[in-house]
Amino acid sequence: MRDWSLRPGDPLHLTLAADARLCKPDYPNDHIWEAEMGSNDPERSAVGLATTYGLRARSMRIFLRFSEGANTLTDPNTFAAKPSLRRFYPNFLTLDFVPFENLHTTVDFWVPESHAVAGRVTLVNKTTAIRNIQLEVCAALAPLNGQSIIPTQQQLVNILAGQTSGIAPVIFMTGGPKHGPRPARLAPAGPRAGSWRRSEPYPSPKPHSTRFPKPSTSPAKPPRALGRRNSPASKCWTPGRLSTSAPATRTGTPL
Repeated sequence: MRDWSLRPGDPLHLTLAADARLCKPDYPNDHIWEAEMGSNDPERSAVGLATTYGLRARSMRIFLRFSEGANTLTDPNTFAAKPSLRRFYPNFLTLDFVPFENLHTTVDFWVPESHAVAGRVTLVNKTTAIRNIQLEVCAALAPLNGQSIIPTQQQLVNILAGQTSGIAPVIFMTGGPKHGPRPARLAPAGPRAGSWRRSEPYPSPKPHSTRFPKPSTSPAKPPRALGRRNSPASKCWTPGRLSTSAPATRTGTPL
């Protein structure tokens, strides 16, 4: 994989979709996502993905939020180092940024098939102290003829689920998530990664089956990963935990 260093302001229009070379796309129901690296609108500026499911929703966004102590950051314009695009393919991309000083973060977004999108967040503490970090993976869905995301369970697995125009988005993540955010402890120089998946309709959750392409691999076929969606209200999670709060829902996990 060639490494780049493209930043907000560079000529970029980053769309992600199922790659016909690696899977069999469902063309009548192919979900196309657009990557977001921040914008001039503070209400929408975030690192994440957005779609309309082919105009079957007003909007659907999945984005990240970082907290340490009393500081909470969503807008990349307020990060210690803004996002840069390091790798990109038709169905996969990698972003690097630093939300808080000495907290190096890598985010992978991947569309393994027409009905799913996945994400992986890797945090590395570059200090010599243990840090309590909360990572939230949030979603905001404005549905058409549907309902907002609600926290629920499937086969004893905590998930987030909603509906819009016949689509039933389901979001789950690795790490045995529980409803309700909690801080994560990050050891000095220690990386911590968490994966999530959005898919539809209600799948049989297999939290430990998520695999992403290794950084050293070529753009050959990446392994399958997990993805998720939300509804009019926002929902978020971090590796290992789910939570809900109006109008945004959060899910958090120790790092």
